[in-house]
Amino acid sequence: MRSSRLVNVLIAIAVGALVLTGLFVHGPVGGILLAVVVVLLLFLSSATWATLPTRGRIARGLVIGAVGALAVVKFAGKA
Repeated sequence: MRSSRLVNVLIAIAVGALVLTGLFVHGPVGGILLAVVVVLLLFLSSATWATLPTRGRIARGLVIGAVGALAVVKFAGKA
């Protein structure tokens, strides 16, 4: 049980580091990093999607959509 929590914390730290790096790196590289985060979030969310209440699904969808929109803006070189 303890190692499962550690794995979850390490995954969260890795995804957080990717998000921060994607936000601070300009141009297409930042967009690619944020797109990787979107793929990871979709993969991780798909495992628990059926058990989430509606509010949880909406919140996750909004976060994934926001990160995806930032990825597109970064990839286009606008930020």
